[in-house]
Amino acid sequence: MAYTKPAGLWRAFAAPFFAGLLLAAPLGAQEAEEGPGTEAPVISEAERNALLGAATGTEDGLKALNALLTEGGAGTEEITSRAKGLLQQLKEAGFIEDATAVMTAADRIIEAAVSNVGGGAKVVEFAPSTRFVPPEGVIALDFGPADGHLAEGFERVTNQDARVEAGGQGGLQAIRRPGQDGLQSDGLLGVNKLKVKMTKSGRWRIILMTEAVGEGGSVTAPFGASIIVNGVEIPISAALPDDWVRVARLKEGGDSSAEIFNPGDGASSARFAGGIIILEVNVPGNVLEIAFKAKANGNNQTYLTGAIFEPADQESILDLPPEAEEAVYSDERRLQAEADIGLKVAKVVAELVPEAGEKKKLEILDLPEPVLEDEQLASPS
Repeated sequence: MAYTKPAGLWRAFAAPFFAGLLLAAPLGAQEAEEGPGTEAPVISEAERNALLGAATGTEDGLKALNALLTEGGAGTEEITSRAKGLLQQLKEAGFIEDATAVMTAADRIIEAAVSNVGGGAKVVEFAPSTRFVPPEGVIALDFGPADGHLAEGFERVTNQDARVEAGGQGGLQAIRRPGQDGLQSDGLLGVNKLKVKMTKSGRWRIILMTEAVGEGGSVTAPFGASIIVNGVEIPISAALPDDWVRVARLKEGGDSSAEIFNPGDGASSARFAGGIIILEVNVPGNVLEIAFKAKANGNNQTYLTGAIFEPADQESILDLPPEAEEAVYSDERRLQAEADIGLKVAKVVAELVPEAGEKKKLEILDLPEPVLEDEQLASPS
């Protein structure tokens, strides 16, 4: 089975390390110097589960991998350090002999680190407004039934609209939510894809809206496990509504009303029903396609109440406290995370490749064969 490169760009940043190691002494020679009596490294149960998760790619295994990387609220440096440590253990443990399987496991470790550092999106609690009107240049969509409430300045999207596609056997369902106001009063259940015609190419801020519809139903992950935008899969935090980041508001007439709520402050601890994710991405063409990927196990359905698309070069219609700003997904931040992590782990990854001859290594790593100048080939005498 041929090895397939991941969508990530870390290999491009790591290429110089790979090329240099291909001309260095074989890894086996270093191991021979250490002697046959060298003991295998001690691996904790959590580390072993993380390595097995990287090797197998199962949902539970990847959860174990992410749990180890992020344990204790680890920051960027700690996550990167843990990923590098796992890669080192993957090399030393030697329980995977196939070169393709080793590199696939390494890809999963690096992808998990990138996603946790700068590649995921968190759900932000959202305080809906009945007075907000989208400004010029903003695309605003209101999801729901044909005879449902339509927010001022928004365009209605029903379950018969060509811009939305269903996922699963249930199809698209228009839902009314008694007791809710404005954008939260109705929505669409079971959206699998959303296609939106943009007014221009360039950088856009995407705001997707949902509602906490209660426990015990099929909507436990209203945006799915991940969202695919422009072919890039973005993991979504699995936090339940009580753990959503607090709290975003729509600006009304230029007023700023965002604040950080302290759950212990009496009335300010009241939770809002709405939730949003915010993505900042580059849109190269005139049509933006968003796909929602459900969890592998279970019949969880997506639930969308609205969507707003605004050019990233203009002032946002959202008020966000600092904590919520950190929950925004940015493709630029993800690229930077890939570059930083790729550079820090490149040498360890290159040493992972089992002895298979230089041409085989180049094939696995997808690098050109090194070209030596005449003076490099001449032996000194």
